[in-house]
Amino acid sequence: MADQNFDFRDQRSLKVVIVSHCILNQNSRIATCAMSGNTMPGVVEKLILDGYGLIQGPCPETELFGLQRTGMDIDDLKDPKPASDGEIYDRLNADENIDALNAMAFQLATTAKEYVDNGVEVGGILGIAGSPSCGVKVTYRFGLQEGQGAFIEALGRALRSLDLDIPIIEMNDARPDKNLQVLDAIQVRDMTD
Repeated sequence: MADQNFDFRDQRSLKVVIVSHCILNQNSRIATCAMSGNTMPGVVEKLILDGYGLIQGPCPETELFGLQRTGMDIDDLKDPKPASDGEIYDRLNADENIDALNAMAFQLATTAKEYVDNGVEVGGILGIAGSPSCGVKVTYRFGLQEGQGAFIEALGRALRSLDLDIPIIEMNDARPDKNLQVLDAIQVRDMTD
């Protein structure tokens, strides 16, 4: 083994993107809501080809409520109704959960700051359209509606508290073509900064 030749030159790209947990692991989603078997189609491949390292954020829903949680399913998109044990957005913001939610958000923001402070570009944070946790422009609270998910709201507060200006960008499971266009815009932003 001593005769192996290792090349220890730094070959890091020095750029990362923070992704919502289910972008890398669709198994964390509520049953019936995963639109692929493993990762969000095209997104991971595109980011890797563009030279980004990936930081997987936590799934607040799984962390706080487990994989057997209830909430939105495909039928709810057609006929919105309250989930049997309360809406996930409201449960995340409930007194018994808000401290844990804020701690997860602050930890992720602190990780982003560590990268930024050490010369690594954080190209963006990718959320999920329609998620009660990670929605950026559209969330789910008694039906789809405009607004951010509970975790993205908390993450925005945490980023501001650390004076970080990182774009939070929405991905949409149902629109893989649009996701790739959005990711191209991140790449264009990188080249113009």
